[in-house]
Amino acid sequence: MSILTDQPAIQFYTANMMNDIRGRDGVLFQKYGALCLETGAYNDAVNHPGFPSSILRRGKTYSHTTEHRFDIV
Repeated sequence: MSILTDQPAIQFYTANMMNDIRGRDGVLFQKYGALCLETGAYNDAVNHPGFPSSILRRGKTYSHTTEHRFDIV
């Protein structure tokens, strides 16, 4: 798997709080049974002058591009 993005960071989440939660078709989700890779700005960017700005000003449009590639080797 490759992730290509125009964003400076990737946040990694795990399913730490998902313990015995029922999903669609009765599937039981367990703790650590999933992950999420979310592209975006640095989490604390507003407090670090050297980081790219994450502030969206009134009248401006926000968009970014992320591409997930899955290859079979």
